[in-house]
This record gives sequence, structure tokens and C-alpha cells, in this order.
Amino acid sequence: MRIALIADDLTGANNAGVGLVKRGFAVATTLRGVTPLPEGYDALCIDTGSRYVAADEARRRVTETARAARAHGAALVCKRIDTLLRGNLGAELDGGLAALGSDALAVVAPAFPDSGRVVDDGHLLVDGAPVDQHPVAAGDRLAPVRHSYVPHLLAEQSAERTVRIDRATVQGGAAAVAAALEGAARGGVRVAVVDAASNEEVQTIARALVSLERAVMPVDPGALSAAYAEACFTPAAHSARRVGRPRGRKVLAAVASTTALTRRQLDRLARDFALEPVRLEAQALIDVPASGEDVVDRAVATGLERLRAAEVAVLTTVPADGAVAELDALAADRGVAPQALATRIADGLARAAVQALAQDEAPVGGCYCTGGDALAALFAAAGARAINLLGEVGPLIAHGELVDGPLAGLELITKGGSVGEERTAGDCVRYLAERLAASPEGRA
Repeated sequence: MRIALIADDLTGANNAGVGLVKRGFAVATTLRGVTPLPEGYDALCIDTGSRYVAADEARRRVTETARAARAHGAALVCKRIDTLLRGNLGAELDGGLAALGSDALAVVAPAFPDSGRVVDDGHLLVDGAPVDQHPVAAGDRLAPVRHSYVPHLLAEQSAERTVRIDRATVQGGAAAVAAALEGAARGGVRVAVVDAASNEEVQTIARALVSLERAVMPVDPGALSAAYAEACFTPAAHSARRVGRPRGRKVLAAVASTTALTRRQLDRLARDFALEPVRLEAQALIDVPASGEDVVDRAVATGLERLRAAEVAVLTTVPADGAVAELDALAADRGVAPQALATRIADGLARAAVQALAQDEAPVGGCYCTGGDALAALFAAAGARAINLLGEVGPLIAHGELVDGPLAGLELITKGGSVGEERTAGDCVRYLAERLAASPEGRA
């Protein structure tokens, strides 16, 4: 392992890892901790599960993960951030710098042009609008985004001094960017926010980083990290290879995200495939063990019945009326943090999904999963060692397979709740179904 990419959720880790796969690197993702992997992997993407934890805990997790990655041979440590700037960006940046040494420089470039994210005059714009006006960013129940000006956001969250490198400097070329970054670092600055509005400008920043005389930590959604890694290393020749075998031809969708976009995608998926989603009641999952296990068992039984009769089934915690559980009020009643209840909901969906995936009566070879908490819970419940990344279905939509455990070889398509268009869920399920039907196991 030469590259470690630290993310705050598992869908984000997958998305950033795909950028490396597209450049020829062999990449796996895993949950907290640096998992020893078989030889041949260039990069490991690690989910610290830290988007919604307290800032001090997020900082600690990133510091420990970065130190462990360096101990396992990682020459390059990257920090993946959310494309909408949610979470503990400043604390996690500080944690990474603490592991890399006193002269390390964090280069923050939140641009992801292929998905409509650009940084101009220090502001993150999503499809032309400030990120704090995006409904998912502004409406995040646990960490709403209040600023689009990235240096301002970092000033609130990070203990480090921050400078901004503007687009005029970036358009002046890699040498100009390198000079600005090195000058800032020599002046005691450890964090630089860099404007970028195109893939070419991201590439310019990457070339600038190569010439710096210090350790550098790219902090970005994945575009800069991938470009910088490509500039530093030659990929292994056997990237993006299958390590397992398809388990069957049926597809299960596990849908947990509560964004309005996810609800539209779920409705379109149901119409396209003429199916009725199996819905798990969030309130019952929160109240485990009083009622939650019964809800899971009933969902599994219903899901299997539908898988026996069709090629696709859906398990979801999204209610038919679209009403979202009021986690703040429920958490206050129970004396716990709202994120603890969100975790219970994700765990319940994951238990149901894994039971449906593990049975042999209606063999499932592929799983479409949206929602970072649900994906991490599914990964853990499946007893997997890692996700072997194979590629992407579209921007910020990753394709991979589980490594080891009872569900080894299960193909996955994963994405966050703010990603894609109304037809995206259906497109992902169709992609999996067509792949599985074309495999030797699917034709048998």
C-alpha cells in the first residue's frame, strides 16, 4: 500500500477510491482501522465514520488512522471531504496534519468538476449555486452547512492558519501555484484553500504539489487526490480485477437516505421495475429490542417472497408518505444523541439486507445501497474485510465487490443521498442486473 485515503463515510471512501481506479490503481476500501490486504493493492480508502461525531473524536480518529497508514507503508495520505462540505472538515484536517509532522501542508481543493462542484473566489458552488443553498447541505439534520466560503468554514473548525490561492494564480500554471503554496508554508501557514473550476485546473494544482519541499495532504472530494497520486506513482498492472465470483443473478436494493432526491429515485425505481418496496419502520428499529427484531424478520420474509417471484427487491426505511422521523425529538426523549438513533435505523436495515443476501433460496448477486451509514452497517454485518473497487457507474457512484466473509463476491453499487438524478437508482439496479445475467453463473 502506497496511498491511504481517509474518508468520513464509506460511500465517500468508495467515490474517492474510484478516482484512483480510473487511473489504473488497485484500490480497496474498509472501515476504521488499517486492514492488512493481499499484495497488489496500491491504495486503501478508510472510512473513519466521523462525519457526525464530536469534533475532538473526529480529530482523534483521523490522527490515529493516518499514523497507522504511515506505519503500514503509505507514502501519501489524503483526506477525503464531503462534496457538500458537511461534517468535521477542520477537525479532521487538523488530525491529519498532526500525524504528518510540523512542516506538512494541507491543500484544500473542494472542486469536483465532473459533478458540478467548483470553487471560485473561495466559494464552493454546486451547479452554479452556493453550497449553503443546496437543500441537502443546508437541510442536513445533524450538520447543516451555513457557509459557502471555504476559508470561513475552516476558520470556524480548524486551529490552523488558512490562506487562499485564487484562480488567477492557478491559471498562471503549476509553478505559480507551487510558489504561492511554498511561500505560505514558509510563513507558518499549514492550510491552503485553492480555487478550481475545471479538471484542467485540478491537474495544475496536482502538478504544483509534486514540486513542494514538504509533506502534502490533499484535502478534497477525490479529484485532486487522484491526480496527485497519478503524478507521484505508477499504478500496479493488475488494477480493478475481480477477486470473487458472482453469487447469483438477483439484485437487492437497500435504501436508507432520507433526502428528497432519494425519495424521488425510490419512487422511480418502483415504477420502472413494477415493484413494491419492503418498508421497515424507523421508529420500530429505534426501539430495539422491543419491536425492532420483529420488524427485521418480517421485512426479510417479505423481501424473500418478492425475490422468489422477481429479479429485484427493495428494502428501505423511507416511509411511503415520505415523512422523516424527527430524530432530535426522539433522541431528547431517550437521552441520547440523534446520530445514535440514525445508527440504530441503519443497523436495522443492514441486518435485514444481510439476511436476505445470505440466503440460498433466491440467490442475490448484486446490491445497490444508498446512504453512508447504511452501507457501513451492511459492510460490518456482512463480516467483510474490504470492498474491492472495480470502477464507477457515474460521477460519485461506485461499483465494487465484497472481499472475504460469507458474502464474498457480492457486487455493490454505492452512492450518497445527494447524488444523481431521478432515474439514477433504476439505472444502477439495471446495470447490476444486466451484469449478473451476462455472467456464467447468471446464465446457468
